[in-house]
Amino acid sequence: MALLSPSLTNLDLTNIPSLVELPSSFQNLNELEVLRITNCINLETLPTNINLESLYLLDLSGCSQLKIFPNISTTIQGLNLSETGIEEVPWWIENFSKLAYLTMCGCNKLQFVSAFKLKFLSKADFSDCRALSHARWDDSSSAMAMAGDYFILFPDKLLVPDEFRLFMDNCFPKVEFRFTNCPNLDQEALVQQQSIFFRSMVLSGEEVPSYFTHRTTEISLTNIPLLHTSISQQFFKFRACAVVSFDSIDGYNGVCIHVKCQFRGRFGNSIDSFGHQEHFSTTKKDSHLLIFECHILLPKDNAHIAQLNYDHVIMQIHLSKIWFYNRNDYTFKFKGWGIRLFEECSLPQNQLGKPHTLPRVCETDDDNMFDENEECGGTDVVTERSSKQMRVNIKQNRT
Repeated sequence: MALLSPSLTNLDLTNIPSLVELPSSFQNLNELEVLRITNCINLETLPTNINLESLYLLDLSGCSQLKIFPNISTTIQGLNLSETGIEEVPWWIENFSKLAYLTMCGCNKLQFVSAFKLKFLSKADFSDCRALSHARWDDSSSAMAMAGDYFILFPDKLLVPDEFRLFMDNCFPKVEFRFTNCPNLDQEALVQQQSIFFRSMVLSGEEVPSYFTHRTTEISLTNIPLLHTSISQQFFKFRACAVVSFDSIDGYNGVCIHVKCQFRGRFGNSIDSFGHQEHFSTTKKDSHLLIFECHILLPKDNAHIAQLNYDHVIMQIHLSKIWFYNRNDYTFKFKGWGIRLFEECSLPQNQLGKPHTLPRVCETDDDNMFDENEECGGTDVVTERSSKQMRVNIKQNRT
């Protein structure tokens, strides 16, 4: 390999079958910002114990003989290890303190993914990892460790339990996970995990998992009884799953999902509240499970609302096609959706129901709960509207 200038900022090495290892002189490339070594099928090792202090993007995709997780910089923000021979994600990945995007698609020797402390992680993609059987982000220890940084910065600030939960919910990044086409993955165990770091997840599948206790395909409306305490909180929280398939694999397909709630009282009074919009995109044609957490912001004067005897909430899901630039010829099919309330949260004030509740699903004809003139947010998307609703009555077990 030719001598590399120490002032080099961008290096791209592609389709070089003779490349087996990188020279140790790589450690002198302290100005290097972007390093792409792709489809070098005989590359086996990278230099160790070096730290390229300016590197923010590392792409090693297609280096199928590379088995050791790269450790050449702790400043990386984007890391692509797709179609490599890497077998595990090591614990010391937490040293990559600025990592925001991790892509390990098609790593067929990867079997297990565990939680790691990455404060800025935004997206993690493990699609097409056919040997992957378990993924875990039981983040209680990670959360406490990360919260410790807050208390170091603000040692005089003591948070009571309610404040601590609000702090954890709003001050740490939410991660988008992808696990499509992982045939050995235990999806039921995956979706049951609770995490303050979870924002959304994409799985392969044709039906809403049984974890979502209230499921439907064509039912039109949901009616969920409210506890007095649930309406007095800042957020109404639940996890949702929509099953969507696309008809094209030529480029990106996408859907925007928006959940709306209408809180209704015994005397016909009502208040509307809206969840944030979730955008999902994929290049795959198969059916997808689009899972996300929804925090519906309640009006500020919650105590007054509780006094007005609001006793149930009606929920409505809206699905909108995302129109990409020069890409609007695809369609999607909505196959059903489901929800799970956060009644099993450890903090009583976050519970939307008591532990011993049984769901009963029934149909209703109340289809015009909201005005249908809204558009999917953002300056670069246009939408086509599709809505499905359901009703769920919750019946209390007697003990």
